Amino acid sequence: PHVQMAGRKGALLLCLWAHSEQVLEHLATVLAHGVVNPECSVRDLPLLTDQQRQHILCDWNATGDTRHLVDIPLHTLFERQAQQNPNAIAVVTEDGQLSYGELDVLAGQLVSSIRSLGIGSGSLVGINMDRSADLVVALLAVLKAGAAFVPLEPAWPASRIAEVCTNARLAAVLTHGDPATRLPSLEIPVLNLDEKPWDATNHNDPAPAVQMAELAYVVFTSGSTGTPKGVMVTHAGICNRLLWQADVLGFGADDAALHKSSLGFDMGINEIFLPLVCGAAVVLPKVGAESDPAYLLELIARTGVTFIDLVPSLLDPMLDRPEFTEATRSLASVWTGGEALSPELLERFLTRCEIPMYHGYGPTEATVACTYEVYRAGSSRHGVTIGTPIANNQAFILDRFLRPVPPGVSGELYIGGVQLARGYVEDPARTAERFVADPVSGAPGARIYRTGDRARFLPNGTIEFLGRVDNQLKIRGRRIAPEEIENALTAHPAIRRAAVMAQGDRLVAYCACEDPALTWLQLRDWLRARLPEHLIPPAGTILDALPQLPSGKIDRAAVQRIPVEVSAAIVPYLELRYAMERVLVDLWLAVLKVPRIGVDDNFFDIGGHSLLLARVQARLSEQLGLSVSLLDLYAHPTVAELATYLNGARDQGAKSEVSGSGGLVAARSRAERGRDARVQRLSQQRQRR
Repeated sequence: PHVQMAGRKGALLLCLWAHSEQVLEHLATVLAHGVVNPECSVRDLPLLTDQQRQHILCDWNATGDTRHLVDIPLHTLFERQAQQNPNAIAVVTEDGQLSYGELDVLAGQLVSSIRSLGIGSGSLVGINMDRSADLVVALLAVLKAGAAFVPLEPAWPASRIAEVCTNARLAAVLTHGDPATRLPSLEIPVLNLDEKPWDATNHNDPAPAVQMAELAYVVFTSGSTGTPKGVMVTHAGICNRLLWQADVLGFGADDAALHKSSLGFDMGINEIFLPLVCGAAVVLPKVGAESDPAYLLELIARTGVTFIDLVPSLLDPMLDRPEFTEATRSLASVWTGGEALSPELLERFLTRCEIPMYHGYGPTEATVACTYEVYRAGSSRHGVTIGTPIANNQAFILDRFLRPVPPGVSGELYIGGVQLARGYVEDPARTAERFVADPVSGAPGARIYRTGDRARFLPNGTIEFLGRVDNQLKIRGRRIAPEEIENALTAHPAIRRAAVMAQGDRLVAYCACEDPALTWLQLRDWLRARLPEHLIPPAGTILDALPQLPSGKIDRAAVQRIPVEVSAAIVPYLELRYAMERVLVDLWLAVLKVPRIGVDDNFFDIGGHSLLLARVQARLSEQLGLSVSLLDLYAHPTVAELATYLNGARDQGAKSEVSGSGGLVAARSRAERGRDARVQRLSQQRQRR
C-alpha cells in the first residue's frame, strides 16, 4: 500500500510539473482579475487568458461557410439531380435498379395518395417499411407533400410503435406487407404501398413551399425519463450536413454509397440522402444481410460502392475477413462513428487500407455528426479524437456554470449551429432542459445543446472525448438510456427495483424481485413485447434486494460488483457429445466470454448478438473452411443444432447463401420457437419426475 500511495503521489506531482506553466498562467489570470474586482466571488473569476478566449470562442469555432447554407429543402436537392440527369442510376437493389427520373416520377405519383389523407405542411408521417426501393420512394413522397417522416422500425414491438404514433401525433403511416401483422391497431390512416397507391395520371403537382426551418424528419431515441424522445431535425440541418460531407469527401455523381443502417439510427437517413442530393447511387443490401461482413464485402466489390459508413463494432469483424483489402478496392473513403473508435482498430484499418478514415461525432440532436477528424495512412498523429466542428456548427466545453474552460481542462460538451435540432416533439419540458440559451456567443435567441458528454480541448483545438456525465450508454452505435429499460422492468408486477448497466458492449440487468419462481428468460420475453431488441439486456440476475445508498437510491457501484449469471437460459447444462460440438463450444467461449456453454444453450440467451455472430461466422470460415451465412447461424442458435447442420453441410460440401427479404426475421422466429419448444419439453420432463 505504501508503494502504491507513493506511486500515486509521484504521478500527481509529475502531472502538476508537466502542466505547471499552464497552472501558473491560470493562477495569474485569477489573481489579476481578483485585484481589479475584489468584491467578485472566486467562482466568477475567469481562468481564460485573452489569447485562450480568442482561440476557443473565435479561432476554433470559425466554421462559417455559406456554400452549405442553401435555401433549398432536402427533396428539392434530389429533384434538381433528377432534372439534370434523369437516366442516372439512383437506387440499386438485388432485384433491379431505378433511375433518378423513375424515382422522381414514382415519388410524385405517391404524393397524390398521401395528400388525399389530409397530409400537408407540418404533418408527421410514420414510415414502417423494410429496406427496399419503395422505402426510398416513400421518404421522398412524404417530403414532396410538405410533411416530415418519422421512422417506425419494423423490428419494434407493437407497443413501441403505438407509443411513438401517439407521442408524435402522427397523421398517417406508410407501410407494406400485411398491416395487421406489422402494426398495432391505430386510429390514424394507414397507406399500404403493396396495394400500389400510385396515381399514374398525376405526378407533377406543384409542391408546397417548404421553409428551411421546417421539419424534414423526427427520429426517436432512448429517453432517460423512461420514455423515448423524438428529435426534430430541420431541412436546414440535414442539408448543411449532407452538402458539407459531399464537399469534404469529394463525393459526386460517379460515386455509390451503401445503405445498411436502419432509419431509426440517423446514420441510415444520411446513407440514403447523401447520394441522392449528389446524383450518385444508393445501394441497398438484402433485408437481414446488413450486418453480415462476408455479404457486405461481396456486395461492395460487385456494385462498386465508393463510400460506406460503419460503426466500429461492425468495422472490426469486417477487417477480420481475409478478403477485406481486395473487396474494398472500390472504396474512396470510410466514415465511422456512433461509438468509441479505439486506436488499435484505427491502426488495423490504416494498415490494411490506403484510403482515409473519417471519424465523426454527434448526437441525433446535432443531425448525424457535428465534429469530425480525418486519419490517413502514414500519419504521425497518435490517439483518437473527435476532431473539430464541421461547417456552420460550434462546439463549446463549459463548466457547471456554463463558462468556457481552458484547453486541457475537462467540462461538458455543448453544440450549437445550424444543425441543432428544433427540440423534442411534443415535449417542451425535456426540450428546455437540454436545449439551453447560448451564454457564449451572445447571439440573440441562440441555443446550444447539452450533450452530456465530457470532453476537453487539446492545444491544437481538437476535442478529446472523455466519457459521460450521466448514465447514458452507447452500445453498437445505439444510444441507450438505462432508465428506459429500468422503467420497463419495474412495470412488471413482481419487480420492485431494477438497475441496468454495461459490461463491455453488453447490457446487464439487476432486478429486485418478489417472485422466487420468476426467471430472467421470462423477464426478457416481457421486455421483448415492449422494447426494441437493442434495449433488451442479454444478461441479467434476479435478487431479493439491490444495494442502496443512505439516501435510498440504488448503489450502482455496489451493484456492479455483484456476479451476473450470464446464461439466461433455463435449460440444464448438458455435456458435449461430438467433436463438432467441442469445436463450436470453444469458438463460442472465445467470442462470448462466458464461463461455460452447454449443447442446448441458445447463443442469443447467453449474451450473443448479430455482430458477435459475425465473429462466429468468420472463425467458422477460418477454422473449418465453411462459408455459413448469418441467416443459417440465426436458424441454428444452439451448439447441438449448429453442429448437426455443419456436419451435414461439410459432408455435402454445401455453402449457404443469404436468402431474400424477410429471411432474417423468419430465422429469428424459428430460433425463438425452437428455444420455447425445448424449454417446454424440459419443463414437462421435470413435472413428470
